[in-house]
Amino acid sequence: MGPGDRFAAMTCKLQPNQAGVIFQNLQLSFGMRDNDQGSPAATVNLYIDGIKAQSQTVSPGKPASMLQDVTSTSNVSLEVVCSNRSRYCDRVYFWDANLEYVPLSPPQ
Repeated sequence: MGPGDRFAAMTCKLQPNQAGVIFQNLQLSFGMRDNDQGSPAATVNLYIDGIKAQSQTVSPGKPASMLQDVTSTSNVSLEVVCSNRSRYCDRVYFWDANLEYVPLSPPQ
C-alpha cells in the first residue's frame, strides 16, 4: 500500500461470506523496502468493524507483524499513514496475510 504523503486504505468483508466460514485470527507481516533509508516511517492501523484495534509504525528495513482475533468480526480495514506530510513515504509491502479458521463439520 502506498501512502504517498498522506494515507492509503482498504477494507475486507469477512462476515457473512458464501462459504459460511467463521474466521478466527488474522495474521499480517509487513514492512518497507530497505533501499530508501531516507523514507519517512509509516503507521499501519488495523480497524475491526470501524474501531482501531492495533497500530504499528514501520520504517525502511524494519519488518513488523500483527495478530488479531477476528472471530466476531464483520469487516477488517487497513490504513497506512505517512508520518511526514511534506515528504513522500515509500510503500508498505504485505508479504504474509493469513486468515485462520476451523473448517465446518459437514451437516449430518
